[in-house]
Amino acid sequence: MPTCASCGTNNVEGTKFCVSCGAALAPSPGAWRSPTDELRGQPSSGGASQSGALGGGYPPSPSTPPTYAPPATAAAPGAMFGMPAGGDMSFATMRYAEWIDRVGAALIDGFLTAAVVIVMYIIFAVIAGGLGAVGGEEAAFSIICFGILITTISALGLGLYNKVFLVNKRGFSIGQGIMKLKVV
Repeated sequence: MPTCASCGTNNVEGTKFCVSCGAALAPSPGAWRSPTDELRGQPSSGGASQSGALGGGYPPSPSTPPTYAPPATAAAPGAMFGMPAGGDMSFATMRYAEWIDRVGAALIDGFLTAAVVIVMYIIFAVIAGGLGAVGGEEAAFSIICFGILITTISALGLGLYNKVFLVNKRGFSIGQGIMKLKVV
């Protein structure tokens, strides 16, 4: 049962990370057991074992220590930051975006949302104005309230779609795509 070196918690065999603190656990080399007399070709019936003089009846330690796998070599440069080895290194060598590029992308995203809001307000205002001109003031007020509600929900939906869904799916929003930025 591996024990965490950071917090001392006993973890289940085969886990790679501590269940309490999340620290990486040292790989356990497995339990080494000494070979039995049958494996060495000696009969196990009768008589004392070779190591009876040592006490406890344990077989002698093997002359050669068990071999372990050599430690892994350093990862290939393409494997850094979760990229496949030998893959495209363009992200690893990309420069960081300047603040003006980020502000420009945010302004484009904001103008896009504002344009949708303004167009929807104009549509609902024209409909409400037409109803108010023919004498349906209560209907015009209802259309204005409905328009404000629908426009607010649409602006929120567009913002979430642009800043959450598209960034998660493609790595950039509409404004970031126009400014040639990518979230890595």
